[in-house]
Amino acid sequence: MLVTALSADAFAAGLAYGAEDIRLPAVSLLTASAVSSLILAVSLLTGGLAGGILPAGLVKGSGFLILAVLGVWKLCERPGGKSAAEADKNRDRLVSPAEALALGAALSADSLAAGIGAGALNIPLLPAAAASFLAGAAALSGGERLGRVFAASEAESEKTGAGSRLKINRLGGILLLLLAAAKLL
Repeated sequence: MLVTALSADAFAAGLAYGAEDIRLPAVSLLTASAVSSLILAVSLLTGGLAGGILPAGLVKGSGFLILAVLGVWKLCERPGGKSAAEADKNRDRLVSPAEALALGAALSADSLAAGIGAGALNIPLLPAAAASFLAGAAALSGGERLGRVFAASEAESEKTGAGSRLKINRLGGILLLLLAAAKLL
């Protein structure tokens, strides 16, 4: 559930890139996923170490609180921020490996907090980091492809006057809240 929640942002980012017809080559996609997974692994380790030192009740409560606050934050977060076109610094319609480092870092902001909370609750580090890498890469790639389809569909709809706007729901926030609640039980 943690990995799915964290992959929702990667999917949304991929969707934005695809909608703007900005491509994510394999090396860039893997770079962004690796950065995000590495930050998740470090934060899980940090949370796990804190869990070994602090009293069990405090660890459980802290892990719940971090995940719940992050979930609520994501539910209240407004869409927008930097557009995919603004993130394409060299304007070549491709995400370079250097741009992918920045993308991975931006996507891992949630991973940092969620990883500390989940690590304190003893979520296994290696399986979570590996799953995060694979799910993040799949989410970015799938989002990019779907974004291109939606952009083409939107362009066709505008020609006919039947435009519709795609809205991304707050799936990541809901999943983080569910994870927090499950860990509290």
